[in-house]
Amino acid sequence: MRTKLMLMTAIAAAFTLVTGGTASAAGAYYHCNPGYWGIWCSPALADLNVHSGGPGTGYPTAFVIPKGSDVQLICYTEGQSINGDNLWIQVNEGAQYVTDYYVGTGSAADLKAHVNHC
Repeated sequence: MRTKLMLMTAIAAAFTLVTGGTASAAGAYYHCNPGYWGIWCSPALADLNVHSGGPGTGYPTAFVIPKGSDVQLICYTEGQSINGDNLWIQVNEGAQYVTDYYVGTGSAADLKAHVNHC
């Protein structure tokens, strides 16, 4: 968790300068689609397997979001726990999810303050 926090702090500072979003050690949130300001994004802290069908590694991997890329935060839900984090983020309008653990969203409370529950 400490490594995630240190990496999020560095990424958050960089994204705030570039995008004008909100960022802190708690998490980095910015609008990744200037044409539609209703969707927040956060950076991928690692290569992310996007699981199709549900929030867990037991679902098939549809594609990979590369480390450092924008992750659209459509909504969040609970699912399989990854290193103590059971929150999963829906990344598009389909049922495709990534674990919150490797996304620069900060704490569960911070994510819940920015993104609706699915």
